[in-house]
Amino acid sequence: MAGRKRSHCFCVTINHADWSKSCLGEYLTAGNLVKRLAIGEEKYSPPLDPDTGSVDDTVAVGRHHHCFIDFVDNYFLVEVQDIINLFLGGDPYSLDIQLSKEDRSPYLFNVRVSELSLYARCWYHARTKYRTIRDIDKVDEFICSLGQNARFAVGLIEQHVKELRTEEALRRRVFEPNLNCKVTRDILGVLNDGLSHLYLVGAPGCGKTEVVDWFLKGKTYWKAGESSGFVFGTLGDNVEFIWFEDFDMFKYEGHLNTLLSLMDHKETTVSKKCCDDRTIVSPARHVYISNNAVPGDYPMFKRRVSVIDVNYKMHECAGCGDITAGLQGLTDAEVLNSVSRVNTTTQTKEYLNCNSDFGLDNDM
Repeated sequence: MAGRKRSHCFCVTINHADWSKSCLGEYLTAGNLVKRLAIGEEKYSPPLDPDTGSVDDTVAVGRHHHCFIDFVDNYFLVEVQDIINLFLGGDPYSLDIQLSKEDRSPYLFNVRVSELSLYARCWYHARTKYRTIRDIDKVDEFICSLGQNARFAVGLIEQHVKELRTEEALRRRVFEPNLNCKVTRDILGVLNDGLSHLYLVGAPGCGKTEVVDWFLKGKTYWKAGESSGFVFGTLGDNVEFIWFEDFDMFKYEGHLNTLLSLMDHKETTVSKKCCDDRTIVSPARHVYISNNAVPGDYPMFKRRVSVIDVNYKMHECAGCGDITAGLQGLTDAEVLNSVSRVNTTTQTKEYLNCNSDFGLDNDM
């Protein structure tokens, strides 16, 4: 049964080896094959001649190699045998290979897919049929064959596709903000303060999304979709930011109490289609990007956000005021964080070297 388990730790014995252990060590450590490796060498004398009782001079003195191998990846026993046989070059050496320990993680057996558990079959299907991001085919033959367990399979596939989207998002290209622009610095100041919710308002094409996208790359955030009865259904309580793109207050009017509760970090009940309601406490800060100002009928919303108007293209700004304006009130670390991820301009460098308000030397 051990041969049907994957593992990354094996004990291997090669009998009657006629090479030094360093040769085997160089082979196994080439590339990214093993994490840890130990090779012991046991020398042995030639056997005695059964007729004369003396040492058989026709057999050279040899050695056994005893290896402990901790591979980077998990392998079946037969795969480890193939790796060792590649080194042996097909010569008929005696091998003894055993798993060195029991893995705590679930086993992946070398069996037919139909013999696997329901979870394993769904896991296998998700990773073989959905190698790229695409919509779930709910009339898929495998999903339909599960009957009442179909929803379970769809949930696992959705989680897998979500992971693919996350990986793709981390590889996306972002555009560095223009720190010559005072509005850009004001936006970064709010995003870096660790407390405020941000409401960006301005015409399309001004660069609002570019600045937010640059700031949020690498952070955990949840991006809201179109307003509906289940818009917050997939929101968890482990994200740093909630991002609303093309936000329209009138579309979210029915969710106003939910928004206010989330912004105040209170217990909030959210609904997901075909699932029971959940209660979450979200520590996330909200970022709203909109083409419309906050309507005057919603003062309770407006007083919870820092509103910044963007009325020109920030990336084309050649400079609009003292660079310290958008950074006032931040600690030294927050100031450095705001500028360290971009190619700073000469003016920014002078500010970092000279501004005494942040514990540096003198004013510009």
